[in-house]
Amino acid sequence: MRKAFIIIVLFALPVTIYIIFGTAVHHFVHLPVLTEEVDPIENYRSLEDQDLQFEDFVTVLCFYGNDIAKLKGNAYNLHEKIYKENYIYKDFQMIIVAEDGSQEEAQNLLDELHDFTGINVSKWKFLFTSPEKIQKLFNSLETDLSLNENLATPYAFVIDKELGLRGRKKNAKDTDRTLYGYETSTIAALNNTMVDDINVLLAEYRFKMKREEESFLKFDKKQ
Repeated sequence: MRKAFIIIVLFALPVTIYIIFGTAVHHFVHLPVLTEEVDPIENYRSLEDQDLQFEDFVTVLCFYGNDIAKLKGNAYNLHEKIYKENYIYKDFQMIIVAEDGSQEEAQNLLDELHDFTGINVSKWKFLFTSPEKIQKLFNSLETDLSLNENLATPYAFVIDKELGLRGRKKNAKDTDRTLYGYETSTIAALNNTMVDDINVLLAEYRFKMKREEESFLKFDKKQ
């Protein structure tokens, strides 16, 4: 009887664990889409005259308006907790939307971020445009947040490769509101939410890529 129990445990336990973790992966690698399609980036001036886009990138989108200097601390927090961990990925980028005329402030911030950590800051992208276009892009996110009088916000937003705004949906079982953007004023706020959610979204695309590669190989073997 004892031997039979041991045999059952040895065979059943690994299977049970596999099922649990297999199911967990499917739940883990999905961050809800809150807005189906934000406006694409068009007719913006970048700091280095680059052609930038949301498509094919996991983007952390920020609005600093004409308030770059006042949001320097927020940028440092993002740099430390989000950028340093993910800038090595080809499909990751940070895009900061600022008012045209703020180019010198933007360059100063990039220089300080580089000096602060010594790591490459090429994935920090600044876009400059008019107040009207800044507001239009922000409105396309369809959030419950707003820009201040300087067209800035301490919240950061996560845009997926298909131009969808990702975040956390309100849970009917609790009082938490839908999380459209991530507060960047403190390291603690980023630790509690954004760090995990960026990892989830990047894992979602890695998992999708792996599945597509496996499907291709299976199809190819049939030829």
